[in-house]
Amino acid sequence: MRGSALKSVVGTALAGALLAACTGAAASSAPSAPSSVGSPAPSSTPLASGGAPSTSAAPITLADNGSSRALRVGDRVLLQLGTDFEWTVSVDDSAIVDRVRNITVVNGAQGVYEALAPGTTILTATGDPPCRKATPPCGAPSILFQVTLTVGS
Repeated sequence: MRGSALKSVVGTALAGALLAACTGAAASSAPSAPSSVGSPAPSSTPLASGGAPSTSAAPITLADNGSSRALRVGDRVLLQLGTDFEWTVSVDDSAIVDRVRNITVVNGAQGVYEALAPGTTILTATGDPPCRKATPPCGAPSILFQVTLTVGS
């Protein structure tokens, strides 16, 4: 295999293994090739516990800023805000939605979050430009991202 074809096969296998680790499902022995880099997961991607398709399988992205998302208890959703900022993420009520620990996510993602109990909470992320760590630091502003998560049973 040539270098680019091998990278594509290895990348596809790695993505399948990461998804299986997130969902507890077995990785497919013949994963399908991704249609393009950075494209959102299809709505039938299993992200809920038990491998059942999630109603919120599409990742939460910058385009969702200020919006609301309905989840069910057990749903998992990927927070994928990109690499243009250094993100600090918090959830107002971690008894309702919390980050799934010990899961490695793709570059540009800030974690997988699971709906734990019925209720409403706000996921907030503050993005600081990387140039803030330069000497001298830049004066570019931070950005604030918020999405309201409503979990039903």
